[in-house]
This record gives sequence, structure tokens and C-alpha cells, in this order.
Amino acid sequence: MSSPAHSRPSTAAGILPAVITADLRRVEERLRRELHSREPRLEEIGLHLIGAGGKRIRPQVVVLGFHAAAGGVG
Repeated sequence: MSSPAHSRPSTAAGILPAVITADLRRVEERLRRELHSREPRLEEIGLHLIGAGGKRIRPQVVVLGFHAAAGGVG
């Protein structure tokens, strides 16, 4: 099953600092690794949801909150 072109984390047209973009990329990779299932249909459904751009808001808020609490980025 191929992923849609919009399956990468959005960087708000390059506005996010590179360190945050890198963290969001790691979240994306982890989401994909966690979707492996013994049931092929469940994995297919999960990949479809992730490929459609779902499950992104909470990770973005957590990453941004972490960097804000850490005193900035970089």
C-alpha cells in the first residue's frame, strides 16, 4: 500500500526550527514502526490513518511544549 504525498509532518512552510522538525520526523517514524500487527488488515487500516495525516496534533503539541519548557530550541 503506498502512502499519500501528504503523509509527512507539516513544517508550516518551513516556519518550524530544524530541531522541532527533526523531532516530528522521529515521531512519524515511530508511529509507522508501532503499526506492525499480526493482522494484515489492522496494519493496513493503521497505515491508512497515518498516511491520511491523522494522529499528528498531540505529538506536535508535546514537542512544542517540551522545547518551550526547555528554554527554547537548539
